Amino acid sequence: MAKSAPAALVLPTPYTAESLFDSRVVERHIVEGRTTELAFQAHLDALPDDAGEQIESELRFVIRNRILATVGPSDDEG
Repeated sequence: MAKSAPAALVLPTPYTAESLFDSRVVERHIVEGRTTELAFQAHLDALPDDAGEQIESELRFVIRNRILATVGPSDDEG
């Protein structure tokens, strides 16, 4: 039997601003020299201010119909 050709090497795609400045990995990218703190700060400064888009919500932790905790605004707060 003839051997099949080795699989083609798949290289990672170039970094996008979204992946490069992802808050979960940006420190690693800075340490490894892919970006700088100054570039990251410039990226953050360029993001739109969506402060007016927030909504209030309430989260309740319930086990067996017993409320263990409530986080956020409550009806009891006038």
